[in-house]
Amino acid sequence: MLAVLECQSQTPVNSTLEVVTFQLKSGISKEEAVQKLSQLNEIVRAYPGFIERSFAVNEEGQWTDIVLWTSKSAALGAAKDVATNHKAAAVFEIIDEESIQMNHYEIINTFKR
Repeated sequence: MLAVLECQSQTPVNSTLEVVTFQLKSGISKEEAVQKLSQLNEIVRAYPGFIERSFAVNEEGQWTDIVLWTSKSAALGAAKDVATNHKAAAVFEIIDEESIQMNHYEIINTFKR
């Protein structure tokens, strides 16, 4: 039974990791960014193929948003739709659009403790 539970908690092979890096617009505090970026959780959760999401910031102020999807097509479909979502637009107002870089990666292997 334990082996079955462990397998179910693993990231599905061939799923897609979406990695978006960006900078905030001048004058936006870390606290404001966390509050705004957290609002995206409920938005992305509703998209088919969503698995999980994390976001982080480094000491230089570069932010990374990491979303795990069941497939690249699910990730691209959500990205296309979220671009026209008015609730998401309110969040994206804090992001320096020139700094955005988005990449998609196929999960080949995962290892968890």
